[in-house]
Amino acid sequence: MITTCLAKSMFLPMEIAFGMTEYVTTRYHRSLSMAELAQCLDLSVSQLQREFKRLFGISPSHYLQEVRVGVARHLLESGDESLANIAARCGFYDQSHFTRQFKTSVGMPPLAYRRRFAPTPGHGGSSGK
Repeated sequence: MITTCLAKSMFLPMEIAFGMTEYVTTRYHRSLSMAELAQCLDLSVSQLQREFKRLFGISPSHYLQEVRVGVARHLLESGDESLANIAARCGFYDQSHFTRQFKTSVGMPPLAYRRRFAPTPGHGGSSGK
């Protein structure tokens, strides 16, 4: 019985990590609450926050923001879609919220990021990379 409990306790953090990352990366574009996330992993909100922070060193909500910003970075680098559309596609409340979160995470506003990292016409590569 002890070996079963020990084995289960060793795999629980991996299950939480995999479940959380999979859930967020497939649903980042919509509103997600920590209660919804915890429920899908069969944990309380406090258990989810504690275990996620222990495993990754950041909170689940910070992870969600970073996933959203990462997708936005890709969209800014690869196209000319409006900031409002990118904000909506990535799950931000509105363009203003997106701009604030992006600047906090990346260190520059989205349009400055696009100017710096989007491919220039005729070069096919990225400037500044």
